[in-house]
Amino acid sequence: MKNMFSVSMTRVIKCATFLIAGLILYGSLMPSNSMSSVAGQDKIMHLCAYGLLALLAVPTFSNLAIWKHILFISLLGIGVELAQASMAMGREGSVWDACANMVGVVLGVSFWVILSRNILRQ
Repeated sequence: MKNMFSVSMTRVIKCATFLIAGLILYGSLMPSNSMSSVAGQDKIMHLCAYGLLALLAVPTFSNLAIWKHILFISLLGIGVELAQASMAMGREGSVWDACANMVGVVLGVSFWVILSRNILRQ
């Protein structure tokens, strides 16, 4: 996919991508404090976090094929859930969290593809 941003904007997006990835890892691997009080709220948080990461990663790593973005970021989400399952710090791995992560990735990548096609038409 062609990079449509200036070099400086690409750097900003790359920094934001790594910042979001770091925040996801920190938030996912720090000891649990039972943040979620509304049923399903954590799934929405997973979906949004991984969707944002995917949305930023596609233009950051524009030399990768779309399916590779989906694969790599989904594997990150699955890896985080496996890490949580092996932790003894109040964390539990969840298949449903991994599914929410993957749905977020697909939505984020899809949104970027639609957005970039509309931008390129103009």
